[in-house]
Amino acid sequence: MRILLVAEAAIFLIAARFFFGLGQLRWRFPKRRRSRRSPKEIAQAMQSAARHLPLRTTCLDRSRALFWMLRAHGCPAELRIGARHEDGTLTAHAWVELDGVPLLDDEAQRFTVLRGASKPPSLPAS
Repeated sequence: MRILLVAEAAIFLIAARFFFGLGQLRWRFPKRRRSRRSPKEIAQAMQSAARHLPLRTTCLDRSRALFWMLRAHGCPAELRIGARHEDGTLTAHAWVELDGVPLLDDEAQRFTVLRGASKPPSLPAS
């Protein structure tokens, strides 16, 4: 059963990696009851998929994919994007929070959340 969850995570990760730049792609999930899978289990599946896929992904790719997958499973996740300035360098990072707590991300606490970064951007409806 876990292999199916990792395969699902891989599909979301590939979609996040390659289709985000299209702008027209919108992710809408029907309202559904919360999954029997825990958010932590879903996040671990995403980490596993990211490790085993033969493509390079960024924290934004992984966070976007996890955000979409958690939402698809009925979890009220939030996508966060933050920045920090250290030693003359500006660094950005993306992560997913559930109930205000970063999900499997030790880096998040080192960044200041940018306002309005709670969901992936999409173009306004025409």
